[in-house]
Amino acid sequence: MEALIDPDGKVAKRNPFQDGLLVIAKPPGVSVNTGRTDAVSVTEVVPQLAEACNLPFLEIVKAPEKESSGSLLMATDIDKLNELRNSWQIAGVNHSIRRKFLAVTIGIPEPEAGTICQALKYVSIGDHLLTVPVRNVSLKSIKSGHAKKATTEYRVLSKNEDLNCALIEIQVDKLRHHQLQVHLGQKMCKILGDHLYSSRVRCILGTNVTANPHEVTPRTQDIPLAMRNPLGLAKIWQQSLVPLHLYWYHTSIPGVGQTTCPLLPYFRWTIKQLGLELSEDIT
Repeated sequence: MEALIDPDGKVAKRNPFQDGLLVIAKPPGVSVNTGRTDAVSVTEVVPQLAEACNLPFLEIVKAPEKESSGSLLMATDIDKLNELRNSWQIAGVNHSIRRKFLAVTIGIPEPEAGTICQALKYVSIGDHLLTVPVRNVSLKSIKSGHAKKATTEYRVLSKNEDLNCALIEIQVDKLRHHQLQVHLGQKMCKILGDHLYSSRVRCILGTNVTANPHEVTPRTQDIPLAMRNPLGLAKIWQQSLVPLHLYWYHTSIPGVGQTTCPLLPYFRWTIKQLGLELSEDIT
């Protein structure tokens, strides 16, 4: 069974790579648990998924953040659930889990491949709890947990210099909250559909600069006109409808295996519309 659930026209697919594990493509904007502003959550539809797959047991192991999309890892029996959670915990300590993401960005990072090492912390800004980079991080702040070490590897897979956009592959072994949005911002890039952190990157006299993150509140992303046209965004207000183009597509867990989650149609459509190209090894 390929199609498991189709919330709002977004198709979710499964791609099991080992007995007892189910991988489903979570659409953007769907949280794992129901919050105050969430109409539906993954947890709420688990019984429907189990019934559709004729599974007596189905439990969430790991999921993308609410705004992101891609690999939703689920166990189909209690033994696999315990094995996966134990493997994830051990591998997390050893930094041996490898997760790969795809991101469509406004801007092309320089250099086009590299590693971003930037500690992060969480602060309240207005009504939001947001992630900010930490300059000159001290060992004391790391030990106290006030700041968290974070490393992001990236490489440009495809770019459109005329539209100033790119398709980027990102790899991490440990992921902090909103790490990828913040780290790419340090490279003057904004992930398409990021309405939380994009306002930190500003263009002044034709040059991109980063604003003080403690003084910037979230607002609807301002997508350049050159990109709005191929995306069919004829009205300014339509920019707020663009989902975050950050997709968790590949996972490698030591002792368990590897899996690749097929891209959802919205992500493929955007790549095509912006004149970007997917590698042959990415489905």
